[in-house]
Amino acid sequence: MGKFCDFYVVPPVEAGPAARSMGGSERWPHYHIKRVDVFQVAVLYDLLRGVAGESTWKLFEQHVEPDLAGEVGETADDDYDGPLFLVSTFPVGFTGGLAGLSEAERSTLAERWQVHPEFFWSRKPGVAAEVVGELCRLAALAVQRQGGVILAESGE
Repeated sequence: MGKFCDFYVVPPVEAGPAARSMGGSERWPHYHIKRVDVFQVAVLYDLLRGVAGESTWKLFEQHVEPDLAGEVGETADDDYDGPLFLVSTFPVGFTGGLAGLSEAERSTLAERWQVHPEFFWSRKPGVAAEVVGELCRLAALAVQRQGGVILAESGE
């Protein structure tokens, strides 16, 4: 079983609670999928910007969020051995770029991402188009709400 991933539209201060919700809350618009990570999403950002760089993932602000559901106000210490989430915040330029894509541009971007070597988790036709479409939907909501888009990856 692979790791689970959720993309959310959230205000920055709610990134942790959104990640811990694992998509189980209607409070934050989200999209759930398996086996996507920040490296694959960074490649999508490279393709959108028309650049190639192995360090693009570093543009995503990241932090580890412990699963402390039901323990409001608690923080994880060095002895914490529960589930963790890697939370990556989309750069503003990525969110804005996705939000502004036309249908034709989405299709072209998805086609280029689908054949990229880093997009190894699915070769089924249409998977990249679905993910790009959902990310564009979330990005448009984020721009409208003046929020951000995050990727929350569960630990395996």
